[in-house]
Amino acid sequence: MASAVLASFVLLSACSLFDPVPARQLDLTGTTWSVVAIDDRPVPQEPATTIGFPDGNPDLVMVTTSCRAVALEYALDTDGAALGFAAPSTSPEGCSPVEARLDSDLIFALAGVESWKVNTDDQIEMLGLHRIELKRLPDS
Repeated sequence: MASAVLASFVLLSACSLFDPVPARQLDLTGTTWSVVAIDDRPVPQEPATTIGFPDGNPDLVMVTTSCRAVALEYALDTDGAALGFAAPSTSPEGCSPVEARLDSDLIFALAGVESWKVNTDDQIEMLGLHRIELKRLPDS
């Protein structure tokens, strides 16, 4: 009987290691992330397309593309994996068609985000209608 209880405890402990809650693993506040790929399509790294979670603004995220920088509202479930973004009220102006497409793809993907997961302290994914891969920028 004792061995069955011990085996159950070990199994539950192992499961919690493989199914961690992102918000308990990593605090996004004060971090900035480079968008590496959207749906496995690489995003150009020059200039960097970033998503930043500034200190002092717990409800805003800064999204920077080669077209613009825009603040978006977001909601994060601190007890789970839920994450969501509001759509911006403006469109980029004065961009090349390629830059405008990347901006549009990212904003559309962010609007469909439902959850996130931590791969490592330096790599996260945002999941939903699309998959956004991000890499932490140094010093953030």
